[in-house]
Amino acid sequence: PPLPAPVGGSRGGPGPGPPPGSPTHGGCFSPGAPRGPTATRTIDRELLSSAYSELARCCDTVLVEGAGGWEVPLAAGVTMADLAVQFALPVVVVVDNRLGALNHTLLTVAAIAGRGLTCAGVILNHTADERDVASLTNRRILEDYLDVPVLFEVLCGEDALDPLMIEFLDSA
Repeated sequence: PPLPAPVGGSRGGPGPGPPPGSPTHGGCFSPGAPRGPTATRTIDRELLSSAYSELARCCDTVLVEGAGGWEVPLAAGVTMADLAVQFALPVVVVVDNRLGALNHTLLTVAAIAGRGLTCAGVILNHTADERDVASLTNRRILEDYLDVPVLFEVLCGEDALDPLMIEFLDSA
């Protein structure tokens, strides 16, 4: 599949973008669903590295988004964590703010550090309108237990970045 094209620079406007005809012009790289036991998918890590380098040369900011979790297998012998290590970028953990988020977040942040990478922070994502005790208290507990910041929370239905989110993205 084609690789991601930049959608905008870090200052809110579009960056110059990759040149037409390049492997990163247009389209979207999507690893698809996590690898099932019978899947025979391969990932060209050299092509990904080359595409990332091209984007980094022509864009203010390149955001590499994972999907499914830190240890999700993408292909035989390759996990999302392996790709993060390959790019050696800071990692932001986005977690569904609900019961179980504490365990998930603490384990994921520890696993990131175990791979020698920096966790830049945690974003709590509210996927439901309803707020329960866990979603109301998770932030405070994570702030007490983590050595990385809880950057912000995204409430269900939000469709615009608030100024704190924009400030964080601009400083990255």
